[in-house]
Amino acid sequence: MKLTPLILIGLLAGGITSCNKTPEGAKAAEDTKKATEAVKEAVKSNAEAAAKELEMAKEAAEKKASEMKAAAEKKAAEMKVAAEKEAAALKEAAEKKAAEAAKAVEEAAKKAKEALTPAPAVPESIPSPSAPPPPAAPPEAPAVPK
Repeated sequence: MKLTPLILIGLLAGGITSCNKTPEGAKAAEDTKKATEAVKEAVKSNAEAAAKELEMAKEAAEKKASEMKAAAEKKAAEMKVAAEKEAAALKEAAEKKAAEAAKAVEEAAKKAKEALTPAPAVPESIPSPSAPPPPAAPPEAPAVPK
């Protein structure tokens, strides 16, 4: 037997049974409608729950972001204070070194000035103890007769 006659018999039997609507068939159809509505409500409810969870997650993320921003600002402020302290210490050390260098330059200038200043002139009438006495004038030679 071929497959085509079997399919036709099945369709005919299905058509006949659908024409015979019984209270049980009507009840089954209504139950199917109710189940479909229940599934739609469940999907809607799940969608609403998912939206609510998404909103809560968004709020939590915003809160976490604001906390992280506050922590970053606090850390930046601490680093700024530390940098200012370090800069002040470096400035103080530089000023101290500059003052020491200025003092050293003044002392060097003073020593150079003293070295370049001529010694006071010693009067010629007073012979200095380290200078040798002037040579004596040679005696005049007797005149030779001619």
